[in-house]
Amino acid sequence: MQAMMNPRKSVGTAYLAYSGRLLAEVADELGKADDAANYRGTAANAVKAYRAAFTENGVIKSDRQCEYVRAIAFALLGEDESKAAAARSCTARGLARSRRAAGPNARRR
Repeated sequence: MQAMMNPRKSVGTAYLAYSGRLLAEVADELGKADDAANYRGTAANAVKAYRAAFTENGVIKSDRQCEYVRAIAFALLGEDESKAAAARSCTARGLARSRRAAGPNARRR
């Protein structure tokens, strides 16, 4: 519930990139080349914004597994960065389990 009250900017930026790509595909199918180019540009700019705001040289600045999965699924990282993110997501999942086991009053890193 807390996440719904305080949405993450990384989520909105990721979905903007994904939506832009989808809309570009639709516009291409409809024969609207100018619209498709506009949407592709929006998607590319959203990817750049995501990388600038939420990664450090292609490394995601989060220990939340969902951040890694979303970045991989929405093609927000390069191929090598995606492979590294997939490996780190397993570590993020382990951190989350440790925190749950430690209880709600445990300090986060």
